Amino acid sequence: EYTYGLTYDSLGNILQKAQSDTIFNTPNNGVVQQKTSYNQAYSYNAAPHQPTQIGGHAYTYDFDGNLTGWTDNSSGQNRMVNWDAEDRIISVADQGSTTIYTYDDEDRLAIERGPQGETAFVNRYYTVRNGTVAWKQIWAGDERIATKRQMPAGEVEGMRYFFHKDLLGSTNLVTDANGQVFQFLLYFPSGETWVQEQSDEHRTPYLYTGGYHDEVRDLYNLGARWYEPREQLFYSPDPALVLAVDAVVGNPALLGAYTYAEDNPLRLVDRDGLAPEDVQRAFRAAFGRPDGSLDPAKLRVFTGLVQQQLDSTTIGQSSRLIARVVANTKSKAPAKFKAFATFSAPPLIEINLTRTRDGLKLKNIKIGAFFKQFTVKKGKP
Repeated sequence: EYTYGLTYDSLGNILQKAQSDTIFNTPNNGVVQQKTSYNQAYSYNAAPHQPTQIGGHAYTYDFDGNLTGWTDNSSGQNRMVNWDAEDRIISVADQGSTTIYTYDDEDRLAIERGPQGETAFVNRYYTVRNGTVAWKQIWAGDERIATKRQMPAGEVEGMRYFFHKDLLGSTNLVTDANGQVFQFLLYFPSGETWVQEQSDEHRTPYLYTGGYHDEVRDLYNLGARWYEPREQLFYSPDPALVLAVDAVVGNPALLGAYTYAEDNPLRLVDRDGLAPEDVQRAFRAAFGRPDGSLDPAKLRVFTGLVQQQLDSTTIGQSSRLIARVVANTKSKAPAKFKAFATFSAPPLIEINLTRTRDGLKLKNIKIGAFFKQFTVKKGKP
């Protein structure tokens, strides 16, 4: 389990971020995960709200307001970030290696070249790894729904993988055409990866909000800007301040020009680095009809995915999520675990599980908050 807390100043900037991450082998035996457990303070410049200090790192910027790097106050370790004349990151260097980025004429990331090799993003439908491994990207409107391996002429393209996402558009599951799970992910509110379980055969770089994740630098390319999830920091100011200088009058939250989703990642999501979107709208889009009512067909699909996570031999009992559910189930007298019982506010989705001889099974899912209360059992509207 994890805890996540933010303290703000009067302008909405983060002053303190406290996060803890614990794995429970048994209900009373927790192991704190040092990498994702920390408490860090933020300091800012006065006018543009640029973070100058986050935790033990001191940050610097160029005259355009782009972040040029940070230095660790204790070790002296640093990161150097270089920009082109169009305010696009062209290289990031730290720990003895450099990643170089190139863009196309529409400002989209075209080539990434770094310690893990080269990825060419030919267009939104086609990527090539190290000049040999090609992948086709399949879209439904603006949603990436699947990818498949490009095979040599005459060979069947059997390697197809499907993305199953949460309400923020983040990838939770990656399955093949038979429903076998190849990747399972959960995230902290800021976008840091909380749980990541994957096979050696396939893993996707499209993770939090569907953005491209450079795992070497732990940076997300969200289209208009690059984002660092641990610090909840965009590396350049909000383009809205340049494209519409009076935008801040109608939306004072833009004063925090480097913040992700107005420093409110539980309520808002920013999928392209341009403008946050209310999660409620995403929720309605995920489960609703055009008239705003709940669509039972969409809910049945979600229900099947939940049970699939419980039954999956790939995830199985090794999953941190499943292990925590099992620990809570065993610690309670009733053979049932209500996943959101500790929340004081009504949850968006309430998942109820039942412990049987064959393991945990889905009892029902309740959808509330934005729709009238609606309950579905496995496979039934």
